[in-house]
Amino acid sequence: MPRTNGGGRKPDSPTLVSGEGWASVPSAGLARQPPRRHAQQPASRRRHNGAMRILHTMLRVGDLQRSIDFYTQVLGMQLLRRSENPEYQYSLAFVGYDGGNPDQAEIELTYNWGTTAYYMGTAFGHIAIAVPDAHGACERIKAAGGQVTREAGPVKGGTTVIAFVTDPDGYKIELIQTKSTTYEESRHSEVKNTDPLRSA
Repeated sequence: MPRTNGGGRKPDSPTLVSGEGWASVPSAGLARQPPRRHAQQPASRRRHNGAMRILHTMLRVGDLQRSIDFYTQVLGMQLLRRSENPEYQYSLAFVGYDGGNPDQAEIELTYNWGTTAYYMGTAFGHIAIAVPDAHGACERIKAAGGQVTREAGPVKGGTTVIAFVTDPDGYKIELIQTKSTTYEESRHSEVKNTDPLRSA
């Protein structure tokens, strides 16, 4: 049995077939961002020095190239870096926006060699991505071959405009329209209310 890295450790749960029908998608979807050059350190990077911050979220995937294609060609992220570990038989790819860390958190795609699907379980919820226009984002994602599972519209019990898409392995991704009223107000509110987004 192949060994894996600590982040890519295989769960004991049985695997389920996921992502059937997915293939490499055409270059479309959300606008892909060009590689970012770091000739000068921006002020935001200087502010991060010494502070705790979120670096990445790791997702185990059954087909690394398929996932890279989805996140870069459908969601418009950049492929930041990738690596292979023949000794422990896993491959990694990091994707994200705006050059990734430290200004933006990244997604670490982990492929454990020979494992093509995982049991999703019921604990994990979703990843959220801010978009200026949720309706337009859904249309571009569908045109690029992406799967929209919840069309853009107000969240139940609020006015925040959201949508949901699913990646090739079945992970849910929430699109939040940043200019919708509830989202902007909640960012600056100190009142602790139940967030209806978390029930999605």
